[in-house]
Amino acid sequence: MFQTSMRIVSGVLNFYSILVFVRIILTWFPMTEGGRLQYFLARITDPFLNMFRGKRIFQIGNMDFSPIAAFILLSIAINITRILSRLGGISAGAVLFIGFSAITGAAVFLAGMFSIIVALRLAAYVVNADTYYSPFWRAIDAISAPVIFRITRVFFPKRIVRYKTSLIISLASLAAVIPALSALKALLGNLLLSLPF
Repeated sequence: MFQTSMRIVSGVLNFYSILVFVRIILTWFPMTEGGRLQYFLARITDPFLNMFRGKRIFQIGNMDFSPIAAFILLSIAINITRILSRLGGISAGAVLFIGFSAITGAAVFLAGMFSIIVALRLAAYVVNADTYYSPFWRAIDAISAPVIFRITRVFFPKRIVRYKTSLIISLASLAAVIPALSALKALLGNLLLSLPF
């Protein structure tokens, strides 16, 4: 009975994390403000997200990384309920698994977020969208430029490459990181959970 209830709680938390993710993505697009979906998601997710917003520890310059902290907390809660539903209790290996999962979950979230940002930038570049005067595109560029620069330098340390090439390489790299981290999480996660203590 206890393990079944933990499976249900884990499923609810997974669904809630999807709602939080959609809410965060929709905040990037001000033209969606005021819609029914936005209002519905805000009522459900904002009380949780507001616990993290405005905290100085989650802000670097104008960038607010509080959603990442929210996802880490959700990931920890999901992993605790999964372990309780699977094992019926918590072991030292389970605690290590929870910490490892939180770190890899945050890394997957960041890679996914930057993949979306770079994909948007690449799409705008390909269709020759006039992005110079738009505050939205300036924000996208401010977020994506350091990541694109660092990824491009890994592949072309001593060469200047075209912007489109940098975007494609960055998108491909970020897209490759997500399944690689997920596979690492599964492999090491099972190993950690099988620890006898």
